[in-house]
Amino acid sequence: MPRRPGHQTATGMSGSNPDPGGGSSNPGLGSEDGSCSSNPTNPTPKFAPELSHQNRKKKKNSVEVKIINDQINLRITRDDMPFFIDEMTARKKIYHAPDFGVELPDNLDLDYVKSLSTKDRLEYLSNPDILPQECVGEYMKKLGQHLLNPATEIKTGTLGGNGAAKGWNESITGTHTFNKNTRNDVFFADDGFKFHTGMELNPGQRQDLKDNNNIL
Repeated sequence: MPRRPGHQTATGMSGSNPDPGGGSSNPGLGSEDGSCSSNPTNPTPKFAPELSHQNRKKKKNSVEVKIINDQINLRITRDDMPFFIDEMTARKKIYHAPDFGVELPDNLDLDYVKSLSTKDRLEYLSNPDILPQECVGEYMKKLGQHLLNPATEIKTGTLGGNGAAKGWNESITGTHTFNKNTRNDVFFADDGFKFHTGMELNPGQRQDLKDNNNIL
């Protein structure tokens, strides 16, 4: 299992401690149906209690859910390594949510979402009538469950290593969390160990990950 230097001081979505003097923690029991309408009155993602109690005792795996400035923030600790998932990034990547079994609202046009720039996409998806917070919370919960799945392998690598041929910027270094059973990979950037993207990999991407520790 790779260890990242200085992981004890990993930071949250804004570059500071994910609990800057406030927020609520809620690692309770949640639904497994993947529907973002399963708990419409409380968008906070919930995890099984045995996940928090048993694993916190072992000091290896844990889940911390906080609401900061009305935004959901997750801290997932896997084998003593902290990973952070913030609502803003999850909103921008919501078109990958079906890969993790999340049902999105019928009025959400994923083709249109993919056609937007990052700025316009976030503005569009910030409308709660288009994408309710409970849907984003359900997606974040699935990402956390993926990370804590014993079948999910963790290794350092890059994202965008093939980007030069596509006119992209330099590749991003970070950590891949790949599950060979679901074929899903969630990538966390080294900059704060924050969620960057996650998706089901096609055969070419899986081979690239195996050979080069890279996707895209």
